[in-house]
Order: sequence, then C-alpha cells, then structure tokens
Amino acid sequence: MPLTKAQLLKKKQEAKKLITELGYNQKQASQKLGISEKSIGTWCKEYGWVNSYDHQLRQLHENRLFEFALYIERKDPATFKKLTSHLYSFLTSKND
Repeated sequence: MPLTKAQLLKKKQEAKKLITELGYNQKQASQKLGISEKSIGTWCKEYGWVNSYDHQLRQLHENRLFEFALYIERKDPATFKKLTSHLYSFLTSKND
C-alpha cells in the first residue's frame, strides 16, 4: 500500500536526519526506514543531502589527487596536462 503524502514527508524528514545528522549511509537509512535504497538515493540527490563522513572522505581523496597532480606537474609537464583533464572530469562529476 503506498504511503500518504504525510507519511512520505515524515519518512523524508527521518531519512534526512539519519543521513545528514547521524551519519547513516543510504543503505542503512533505507533499511531502518523500510524505504527502498533507490528512493533514499533520489532524495539525497534531489535535496543535496550529504553524509558528513562520506563528504570528509571525498574531500580527502580530492586533496590527495591534487597533491599528486602537483607532483606530476613538476616531474612531467606533458603528463600533467593529461592528468589535469582527467582530474577536472572526476571532480566535476562528483559534484552532481
């Protein structure tokens, strides 16, 4: 039986709290709330919800990639040009 609008709104509010405040990932939140992981994922994208742990991990990876790019720039400028193109694509795709 489908959820009413009020029930759906309550589930969204609970999902937001679990993900943004309590550090649950999408799978954990979906299991706790009895909502599909796909729905949780859609809400996260739609409303810009970010798990604080996932955000910190992504920042760490981005910083490491940036440091590596600077190292390559000094050692091999031609490779650096290719790397920055890939790095730009990676960073912009992760911000969707």
